[in-house]
Amino acid sequence: MKDYQASQSARSVLVQGLQAVNPKLVRGQDCVTAAKNIRTELKAAFPKVKFSVTSDKFAGGNAVRITYTDGPCSESVEAICEKYQTGNFNSMEDLYEYDNDNLWTDAFGSSKYVTVNRNFSDASIAAAIEIVNAKYGETLATVEDYRNGNCRHRPSSAMSNYDVQSLIYQAMRIRGDQNV
Repeated sequence: MKDYQASQSARSVLVQGLQAVNPKLVRGQDCVTAAKNIRTELKAAFPKVKFSVTSDKFAGGNAVRITYTDGPCSESVEAICEKYQTGNFNSMEDLYEYDNDNLWTDAFGSSKYVTVNRNFSDASIAAAIEIVNAKYGETLATVEDYRNGNCRHRPSSAMSNYDVQSLIYQAMRIRGDQNV
């Protein structure tokens, strides 16, 4: 019992230390608090990008969902948001495994599921199509083709391991990261 109390006391000191060095974040442990803090961190990291950050509670737990258009690559946003997730789903054993060592969730909120969804505007898709068309010297797709998934062919003018849909997506990712 003493070991447990000492461990909890040490954990509390570490949580308070995190809170002291992050004064702009709200203190708490629920998914609503996590959503508020994610919104604060994303706004500081990417001030020109509009993010939608919502929280949801349901019978199996809770979730924070982040959605945005264009802007930084998903990995950059996930790097900020992932520390608010309490664990991960293990599909091999069909169970959720909690990360009990995550002090961040004790200090600034947590959610069972944190998802990031990056969308692309028509303008961003059109710019990426121009890049791909210029690279291969032919008109390969339209925005409508891309949106409908009708770009599964490979460019005829070059040996490529990727279909046009994938090439456009890669161009959007690169272009988006440079414009943030």
